[in-house]
Amino acid sequence: MDLLSQPYFAALKARLDLLGERQKLLSENIANASTPGYRPRDVDERAFNRAMESAVAQARPGSVGAAPVTLARTQAGHLPAGGG
Repeated sequence: MDLLSQPYFAALKARLDLLGERQKLLSENIANASTPGYRPRDVDERAFNRAMESAVAQARPGSVGAAPVTLARTQAGHLPAGGG
């Protein structure tokens, strides 16, 4: 089973890729800070967040936002999900 085929891990990979790209841009900004006319760049995280929300909505048609996680009791001796 490929973990990246699971939506949760694919979303984590996308987020880490974004953060890696942002780190690269920020290091370029620092390296070129004294270059005349250089304009610092950054990643548009709002566009990334919109894309992630769209991907989640496509993965779960009819749902809004992230679906809640529910726990299942596989044996009667297990504690209930609500605690207590």
